[in-house]
Amino acid sequence: MSSNCGSRIKAENHVGFGHGIHYCLGATLARQEAEAAFGMLLKHYPDVAAADDGCPDRSLLPGSWRLNTLRLRLRP
Repeated sequence: MSSNCGSRIKAENHVGFGHGIHYCLGATLARQEAEAAFGMLLKHYPDVAAADDGCPDRSLLPGSWRLNTLRLRLRP
């Protein structure tokens, strides 16, 4: 596990859903589900913010990375 707030990863360069013949068939559904989930989160907690230092705990993987935890402060 590694966390590094100093470096920023460009979202457009991620390979989470693959590309070309390896493109994930569920990518569209996953994006729709994420949009709905974040929409509901923001509807119920419009002042959501990163907790503590705002530094996510992430694992660096070969060619990718993932969040292990992301602490949020929720205020209705």
